[in-house]
Amino acid sequence: MSERTDELEQLLRDVGRSFFGLMHDATERFQLPPGAKPVIHSILTEPGVTVSEISRKAGVSKSHVSKIVEALSGKGLLEKRPDPSDQRLTRIYLTKQAEDNFRAIRDERRRRLSEVAAGMPPGKLDEVIEGLRTLKDSLDAYSARNANGEGGGQQDK
Repeated sequence: MSERTDELEQLLRDVGRSFFGLMHDATERFQLPPGAKPVIHSILTEPGVTVSEISRKAGVSKSHVSKIVEALSGKGLLEKRPDPSDQRLTRIYLTKQAEDNFRAIRDERRRRLSEVAAGMPPGKLDEVIEGLRTLKDSLDAYSARNANGEGGGQQDK
């Protein structure tokens, strides 16, 4: 079993590195700060979100989210507005420029992934997606067991 798990680990590492490079190149021209993607995603899916809400959803510290928000605001990509019903809260929105930029990034990422998928034999993409779902479910279950103190992290032999 250890040879298979070694191969799995190496494949995940190689695929992750290749995927990161493929996606990073698509966003590099916009010179986004590290960690900006989950912040932007939160604002795209929920315009008017607060720094605290982004921090909770992304699992990142509030101070880190604040730095990213400031950097993106400085580039003219985010707009901060006071909450009309609670002046203590600041709501964050994408600017029109940001919406256009992020739409272009999304389209470029989709185009690149489509090209990669087109290079696969017929039917293999569905198998890969199913395999990744199975792996994600297994990783989630492992994490849940270990969060509850059940899984000792030791592999059965």
